[in-house]
Amino acid sequence: MPGIDMSGYAGLKDRVNNHYGKLLSSVVLGSVIGAGAQIATGGQGSPNTPASFGQLAVAGAAQNINQAGQQITQKNLNMQPTIEIRPGMKLNVFVTKDMVLKPYSRI
Repeated sequence: MPGIDMSGYAGLKDRVNNHYGKLLSSVVLGSVIGAGAQIATGGQGSPNTPASFGQLAVAGAAQNINQAGQQITQKNLNMQPTIEIRPGMKLNVFVTKDMVLKPYSRI
């Protein structure tokens, strides 16, 4: 249900949280994960010698960890700004659906 201000206009106006800290930490985390994956897959052996099973396993695990980290980073980069309404601010709620309330009774 949308919030409206005291004049009846749609939307509320207060502080905006752009999540800059979370965005910055996501970028740093993605960079660290990518660098770790490159380091893990760096020693694949010489061109004339095929890679061992252990080297291939490490390379596969590093690639999967890198992909998971990049997906988490991408999700955090798509985060929308949030309006944070301070406690005590007066607002109205425009009811757009039926509300089922418990019957009032004095105990």
